[in-house]
Amino acid sequence: MYIRQVTSPVRQGSQEVDVAQLMRDLTDSLERENDLKEQLRFSEEETKVMRKKLSDFEDENESLTLQLHKLSTAKSGRFAPSLTPRKTGTGSDSAGESADAANERERELRLQMELAEQEASQICSCEIC
Repeated sequence: MYIRQVTSPVRQGSQEVDVAQLMRDLTDSLERENDLKEQLRFSEEETKVMRKKLSDFEDENESLTLQLHKLSTAKSGRFAPSLTPRKTGTGSDSAGESADAANERERELRLQMELAEQEASQICSCEIC
């Protein structure tokens, strides 16, 4: 685009217009526009990268959750009381066994809660990045 530069002021109605100043303002505006377009392009690229990272983290979280569930199920199956009834001489033995099972379940739930808290803190710290 070719614009003829005029250095002398031009009369337009009752106002005097400095064409050189208008040209400088136009050039500055075009430069700002180009800078903003470039910033927008970089922001869009960064958004794509962050979405990809988020997707990867979600996949990893899902995989780890499934793995935790499998380990938890395997562990609880190992420590669960037998489904076949045992013959015991006194009622205190079965009460002791159920207390042990309750304690084991409580430990397992605490472990799951601790793992969930760690995952949550890692997710929160990743969102800040």
